[in-house]
Amino acid sequence: MGYTLVQQDTGARKRFRKKYKVAEDLVVHLSSVMDRCIHPCLIIPDDEGQYWCYTNDPSGVFHKLVQRARCEQMSDRDGVCYMSRREYNDLSFRTSFTSFVSDNSTRALVPLVPDEEL
Repeated sequence: MGYTLVQQDTGARKRFRKKYKVAEDLVVHLSSVMDRCIHPCLIIPDDEGQYWCYTNDPSGVFHKLVQRARCEQMSDRDGVCYMSRREYNDLSFRTSFTSFVSDNSTRALVPLVPDEEL
């Protein structure tokens, strides 16, 4: 399971029903999130260098995964842990995320990111 990043289209993308455009700077983080959350996908660049994610996830689910990937990207860049507004409003997620971060990281927790930045 998980993701596969390939440089050529091997025909494997035919098993996926959806295709989403992915920013080049987000490919690594999105791949990590998709793998960790056990969402199979295939990420392939086209001839112009645009990356595409082939998956069976509906757009709402894919958007949530992109938000998490963007937060992780910002966390790596700034050295603090970010979460999206949706994650912040989910009490069970916020509780588990906060305890995980406090146990496994020296980073400070930034509990809310405006939606415009995601």
